[in-house]
Amino acid sequence: FALPLRHLVILVDPRSQTGPHEIVERWRPYLTLTLWSDRDIRFRAPTVLENHTTTTTESAISRDQRAEQLTRIHRQRQAQFYQVCAEYLRRRQQHKNGASTATTPASGWTTFHDVDEYLYLDGDSTDDDNDD
Repeated sequence: FALPLRHLVILVDPRSQTGPHEIVERWRPYLTLTLWSDRDIRFRAPTVLENHTTTTTESAISRDQRAEQLTRIHRQRQAQFYQVCAEYLRRRQQHKNGASTATTPASGWTTFHDVDEYLYLDGDSTDDDNDD
């Protein structure tokens, strides 16, 4: 294993046509998997995300403004997920360690990845035979 992954939290896109459920079930024997929706992270998207189609009468400026607004909403949702997820993982670790205060540091590592981001391990740095 490249990372000692023990817990994976997945936020499902509310507009996706399919979900990760089938793949998640295959991995359940090996790690803890948590699937969340926007409700779990207390995120409510503005109505701009509702089925909106740009008509030919709309100007390029309004399409650009809509694209900017959608990007802003995506970033807000992502930031909300990161915050709630970090809090959730910290509480789980504190509970596991028997800690009772929010100031007690959690042990372990947390990494956040978007669907288009990947972790690459340099083979030289993971080679056990390498004395460097």
